[in-house]
Amino acid sequence: MKIELMKVEINDFGGAPCCEHNYPCPIYRDHHAVYNASDGYFEPSWKARSEGWRLIKATNWFQKLLLRWFFAARPQI
Repeated sequence: MKIELMKVEINDFGGAPCCEHNYPCPIYRDHHAVYNASDGYFEPSWKARSEGWRLIKATNWFQKLLLRWFFAARPQI
């Protein structure tokens, strides 16, 4: 069984500060995600962001531990 992956297409209109893309929001699939052109990553849609959804990046072991502890489905005790 082979899984078909979505091909993300980004059109920046030749370097304009805005762009079009086909990437859906991971929270609300019927809305588009927000593309951060300066950093090159996608964030949740404006609707999801207004409700408090954010991306979090853990860069060291302590941050990873805190994320696992506070946001895991079943925290390790």
